[in-house]
Amino acid sequence: MISKIRGEVTNTIGKVIFNFNIIEEKVNSILTNYFEISREKEEFFRTQFLNTSIINFNSKIKLLKQIFEEIEYEFTKETIKLLEDINRYRNVFAHCKIEFEQVFPKTMSKEEKENLNDSSKSQLSNIYMEMNFIKPTLKHSMNAQGKVSDKEFFTIYEEFKEKVLEVETKLEETQRLIQKTN
Repeated sequence: MISKIRGEVTNTIGKVIFNFNIIEEKVNSILTNYFEISREKEEFFRTQFLNTSIINFNSKIKLLKQIFEEIEYEFTKETIKLLEDINRYRNVFAHCKIEFEQVFPKTMSKEEKENLNDSSKSQLSNIYMEMNFIKPTLKHSMNAQGKVSDKEFFTIYEEFKEKVLEVETKLEETQRLIQKTN
């Protein structure tokens, strides 16, 4: 069962990175459109200037902030915060230690768990694994205020997905606004 949970965790990390790349591509499109890069030079601009080894995502966010102020985009702070949050989430999923904890049902008290003999623990362990009582936890993740804590893996993933949907809408609005001003 643990291998099934690990497979789900691995798949979820892949989804995080995939969605992050989609957001970064939308940011790259906004930058390309804002600077009115011709179709002939677009590939060069993207590979030579927007390449992540040349300009990281945080630097792209700084550029976007300047562009938003220039075009008087009304959702500047909100969109920039969403992009920073998504970057932070991506980094948490990419770099944090993940631990797999066995979780006992809430109906069993701590005292009851301690009083179990080894045979009972082994039997319960197999039952819990079959019932999906293995919880992946992101260890030592840091929030925007610099506070370090442990977070439940799939809860953090749900938060990430919500932020991605929000920021995609904001970036599409930005793209339309830039196309109107160019």
